[in-house]
Amino acid sequence: MKKRTIKCFFFGLFAVLATGLLFTRCKKIGVETDSASQLSFSTDTVLFDTVFTRIGSTTKRFKIYNPHNKRINISNIQLAAGASSNFRINIDGVPGISYKNIEVLPQDSIFAFVEVTLDPNGANAPLVIEDSLLFETNGNAQNVKLVAWGQDAYFHLGEVLACSEVWNNDKPHVIFGYAAVDSACTLTINAGTQVHLHNRSSLLIYKGSLDVNGSFLDPVVFQGDRLEPEYDNVPGQWSKIQFFFPRNSKMDYAIIKNGNIGLQVDTLSEDGMGSNGLTLKNTIIENMAAAGIFSQGSTISGENLLVNNCGQFCAVLTIGGSYNFRHCTFANFWNGNRQDPLFAMTNWYEDVNGGIQIRPIVHTRFDNCIFYGSNDEEFALDLRDEASQDYIFNHCILKTEASLSDAARYHNVFKNQDPQFIDEEEQDYRLIRTAFARNKGDAAYNTSNMMDYYGSLRNDQEPDPGYFERKD
Repeated sequence: MKKRTIKCFFFGLFAVLATGLLFTRCKKIGVETDSASQLSFSTDTVLFDTVFTRIGSTTKRFKIYNPHNKRINISNIQLAAGASSNFRINIDGVPGISYKNIEVLPQDSIFAFVEVTLDPNGANAPLVIEDSLLFETNGNAQNVKLVAWGQDAYFHLGEVLACSEVWNNDKPHVIFGYAAVDSACTLTINAGTQVHLHNRSSLLIYKGSLDVNGSFLDPVVFQGDRLEPEYDNVPGQWSKIQFFFPRNSKMDYAIIKNGNIGLQVDTLSEDGMGSNGLTLKNTIIENMAAAGIFSQGSTISGENLLVNNCGQFCAVLTIGGSYNFRHCTFANFWNGNRQDPLFAMTNWYEDVNGGIQIRPIVHTRFDNCIFYGSNDEEFALDLRDEASQDYIFNHCILKTEASLSDAARYHNVFKNQDPQFIDEEEQDYRLIRTAFARNKGDAAYNTSNMMDYYGSLRNDQEPDPGYFERKD
């Protein structure tokens, strides 16, 4: 009898608890109707800085909070400018212009997503576009400001350029798909010009000339077309600058960044090796997803170059060619899994029939250069008929496990000696004051104007290798 009473007691207690739980779960949380109750926002202003006209922005978001202990009903959300707004909104996954009766649970939040596309105004100066996202809750009016700084530009959409075209710095130039310099034509780009390439877009030079005339204070910059700060150092935003047998092309004080391949230089088979090719001076190539310089049997000379932070190679010189690099820094401390050495050179390829075709390396010198990075092996040569290849590394710093004992090829080369840069993480590849690399260059192969990248006079007796000359 006693056991039965206890059983009944527990059964009754369980029934009461279950009923209470069911009642609690079914009870609806009340709605906040106090006219003083307002929403909270994670920001009061959504700012886009800077967006090109015709190009949509990145998507920005903010949170709409209900800070109260009851549900709150947002009776109205809308863009102030309505359908004519440059801004586009999406509330909690639903695109639109206006929304009615959006409910937010107590102590909860929902997301608002915002994008913007600007209309060209034909002006050179930046424009400012403003709107607001309006909220009405319990009779309270609140708003979040929407602001976009825009910039008009010259747009090149799959365009073959005029034969003697000149790009100046009055407005940026934006390339969609490609812009091409045709045979025997020249594109001149003057100091301070900003060239922006859309995703997968390229600048192509086919048997023509590219003449880039930047300066230290006003370099010509090639980069992607996303100008938000979070894209400042993101590789892979555009494709490449590609030369097909360049004719007397030169680039001085260019900055090429955040693409897949900085410079691809190809020699067409019917032309053989070119006698003029591409001359690079005072140029920085950085943050490339694949390669900084990719050559296929071409002719390139470089002076005061910094090529750094590439997903594969800083420089890969294939199928022979002729190269002359002086006072260049090739540095690779890529933040990721990089399998390739920062520098490689080959002189052969396999044809369609499986045969090995050799194209020679001729008149090739690397003087007063630094090749250094985070991999154990940063230097690779894959050469056929090596004895007849014409190349020299002179007064260079090389990070490699390979033998450098051939005195005919390697003159005063320093193997596996840290040159001692200021800060690899910040991509500052100048030398520290007490750097090992200081005064290790060959005075006979100083730069043509005796200056470093920064315009400082080099030591005429013991110059520093690399693009930078330490003065103190």
